[in-house]
Amino acid sequence: MKEFSSGVSVDCPFHDHEAVALHPSPGMDCTLKEFLASTSAEYIILDWPLCLKAKCLACGHPWEPKLRLAALRRHGQCPSCESKNILEVETIRAIGRDSSFIDLPLSALKLPVDHLYTVGSRKNAL
Repeated sequence: MKEFSSGVSVDCPFHDHEAVALHPSPGMDCTLKEFLASTSAEYIILDWPLCLKAKCLACGHPWEPKLRLAALRRHGQCPSCESKNILEVETIRAIGRDSSFIDLPLSALKLPVDHLYTVGSRKNAL
């Protein structure tokens, strides 16, 4: 096996020219508000979308899975009838200080313990 590297192309739209600071979680009991305060940020950018609200298309049952969208699509099922025919009603890719989830611990949104999170401020808001 050989190791090699290549330079970053300035023409590639996937290479960000600014270095992004990543922040570890202080712990799963830490609330989103505490995490944002510790990083002096306005919002946390999720590396994957979360499904906050879903509805079963078989029986109509609504619920709040609070799961990664990919996990819901692969393994999700209705808690009422166990159907896999699910509609994602509300998904998010970032959580700001104005979110209704601001006082919840990171664990309530099933965010990973050993993850480095990207944060943002109003001047570079999404």
